[in-house]
Amino acid sequence: MGNPLLLEDLLARHPKLKVWVMHAGYPMIDEMIALMGANAYVYVDVAGMIWSYPLAEVNDYIKRLVQAGFEKRIMYGTDLMIWPKLLETSIGVIENANYLSFDQKRDIFFNNAVRFFRLDENKLK
Repeated sequence: MGNPLLLEDLLARHPKLKVWVMHAGYPMIDEMIALMGANAYVYVDVAGMIWSYPLAEVNDYIKRLVQAGFEKRIMYGTDLMIWPKLLETSIGVIENANYLSFDQKRDIFFNNAVRFFRLDENKLK
């Protein structure tokens, strides 16, 4: 039941609804890209998958989302409620991703969530 395409009917009825898909729909990258391509308000996070799968797999998955043009809709996440020491590891995955520019990393870590949650960036400084 984790197929991102199961959201299609909901999004067709509510085309301006913002939706955040956890774990970027992993492992269904093709379905996730199709859903994001058809719906401008669909965002993803890289929580959970970022530290629980092989690094090459995680990087390939994130790279596919970026290559598809969705770097402005990827949000950082951790799911590290009981393993706080993995926070550094998960941050490092994004920081060390040589396929991401500085601006893309900043978007994933901060700007995309500010936009998704409609936060006042000035109040966060």
